[in-house]
Amino acid sequence: MSDGGANSVQCVYVISDIDGYKYKLVMEGDVRHLTTKKVKRYLQNATGLSTEQQELFFRDRILQDDECGGDVGLMDGAVLQLRHVDGLRQTNNGAAAGGRRGSGESVNRPKNRLQLMGGATRRGRSTAVDAFSYEFPPAGMPTPLQCSRHRDVSIDGENLASPPPRFNNYSDKCIDYKYRKLELENARLERCLVELERRLANAASDWRLQEEIEQLQGTVAQLVEEKKAIKHSAEESWKAKEEELVKELDLLREERRKLHREQKSFEEEQRVVVRSLEDQMRTQQKKILEQEALLAQQSQQRHPETMSVTEKAEASLKQLSLELNTSQLHLDDNDTCVLPLEDGTNVLITLDTATKRLFMYAVIANSLPENAEDRLQLFEMLLEGALLGREMAGGGVGVCLRNNLIIMDVCIDMAHANEYALASVARPFMASVQQWLEAAKNVVTH
Repeated sequence: MSDGGANSVQCVYVISDIDGYKYKLVMEGDVRHLTTKKVKRYLQNATGLSTEQQELFFRDRILQDDECGGDVGLMDGAVLQLRHVDGLRQTNNGAAAGGRRGSGESVNRPKNRLQLMGGATRRGRSTAVDAFSYEFPPAGMPTPLQCSRHRDVSIDGENLASPPPRFNNYSDKCIDYKYRKLELENARLERCLVELERRLANAASDWRLQEEIEQLQGTVAQLVEEKKAIKHSAEESWKAKEEELVKELDLLREERRKLHREQKSFEEEQRVVVRSLEDQMRTQQKKILEQEALLAQQSQQRHPETMSVTEKAEASLKQLSLELNTSQLHLDDNDTCVLPLEDGTNVLITLDTATKRLFMYAVIANSLPENAEDRLQLFEMLLEGALLGREMAGGGVGVCLRNNLIIMDVCIDMAHANEYALASVARPFMASVQQWLEAAKNVVTH
């Protein structure tokens, strides 16, 4: 047995068939450790009968002096019967006559409660008795119920309603608190009902207990009425709260519908504004295109002999073909022309019609050094060579870190150059490309 079980308070009831008194033996510890001899000794102080004249019954079985509660199945709240050894041979009429003569003539009772408590308190042991008391029996009570039945904690077949869903606002918390309080009160009342019914079921078969049973039944009926009243009050409270919540929910729904209408109206206004802006943009773009076409037409009218940028680029490629003594070069659909060198390197020529520029460029390295020092050395060398374009045929150099490419290029403004400009820079640029290919390769493979 654990320490918590050893220190709990338990009790045993003793109903005397001699004088009709009901004694209550309260102890700290387990009643299974309580011996019959110790019970008789305490009953001797209470009734005045010696231990030899006492005979205890439990479940129609005589308890021997050397037995303890665990041997006979004694439990908390058990009811024992006390009989006089000589009185067992007498009839019930004699016992009833003894009851009519008065309690003072049947046994020697203690004069006050202090006499009952004297020597009855022993703490620190599992079988120590804390208090020993008796109750006066009510007169004129018939035999109690002999059968015990299981009774559910619900009253009149109605179970306690489970608590409704929790709400988030303050008033809902208050309602939940009241509901829990009512639940605790209902549980207390039901425990009282169970205790009263247990007392009814464990009452001795004596006709003098009928009045007590009727009182207990009245108490049970009163508790049932109180429970019904509490339940009715709780239902009324929940109905009122439910009505308030329904009203609040209706207000929230109306507010949501209002916000939804405002949102739809705002979105419609925004769509109208967007469509208006799109129409204005299309109108402005149309005007710009018309103005550009008008300007191009006017420029064409002023300089009818001027060639277009594409025609100038084709003329420049024709002069480049003559300069390099190769077949005729032409721009493809992407306005790009490929010029291969002897070592397999390709020089690309691209026309940008938007800026009216003709670019000649080549890839001098398709990878970058992993070492930071080598990479820094390569960049410093390229920047020094690109200074004023002196070592790159007037061109420049750039790095694409995403693709690890180094590109060398030269640019010709076709709006202000003639068809010989490309041919004049082609040979120096290709020679510079081959030179920088070797230099970049030496640094990368270092």
